[in-house]
Amino acid sequence: MPAVASALPLFAAAPRFTQPDAVHHPNLFVWTDTCKVQVIREGDAALLINLGDGSVLDHLVEIGINRVEWVLFTHHHREQCQGAPKLQGRNVKLAAPEAERALFENPTSFRKMNVRLGDAFTVHGSSFVRPPVEPIKLDQTFAKMDTFTWRGREFWCVQTAGNSPGHTAYLLRVDGRVIAFSGDLMLDGGKMHTWYDTEWDYGFAKGLFELAGSAAQLAGYDPVVMHPAHGPEIRDARKQLLAYVDRLKRFTALYVRGWDVNRF
Repeated sequence: MPAVASALPLFAAAPRFTQPDAVHHPNLFVWTDTCKVQVIREGDAALLINLGDGSVLDHLVEIGINRVEWVLFTHHHREQCQGAPKLQGRNVKLAAPEAERALFENPTSFRKMNVRLGDAFTVHGSSFVRPPVEPIKLDQTFAKMDTFTWRGREFWCVQTAGNSPGHTAYLLRVDGRVIAFSGDLMLDGGKMHTWYDTEWDYGFAKGLFELAGSAAQLAGYDPVVMHPAHGPEIRDARKQLLAYVDRLKRFTALYVRGWDVNRF
């Protein structure tokens, strides 16, 4: 037992900023807490992709940032947005997929003691609903294939449903190459982030069909790299996405066990 105890670290490593590619993207930083927060710097201002627990806000000065102008959320899951109360008084604008506006702005509407089949996000698909504890008022929402411009950078808002119905990836073209901020669409190695988030309809694989379609769609953009909300950056992104689609198709065939409810 003493040998085991001595092998354990005495202190957890302190969070810090990393730069996935300082040569090609010197103004892209990543902070990791409940999820990865991608920080895009322009002068002393920043745009964030997701927010995590908000601890990033106390450290931005370390990389020369004095103010955050926008936070773009990929989806409503609490690990992406639970730090929103820390934004009060900072004059930060918030944006998210239109399909999940209600989950951000009215989260308590989906917590009911007495549920009915007609209740939105309650019986069918309840496993993927993890909204924030407090309402988050959005300044802007994105529909499928909207664009968003910040300080000369144009983001393509590509709906990538699967991990949640309105999940959206933000694509940015830099020097002719596409980089993707892909949320929880896929982990490095062509793996699924969480199983239960795809369980939209309890056994009929709707979320899996959507996830495979979204991965195939993103592969069509041939991103040079994907920056997910969890885990390491995803290199050889197109190759991994296509392998992921193939795995999802094979798994779905086993999962539905011959029930002809949906098809690829």
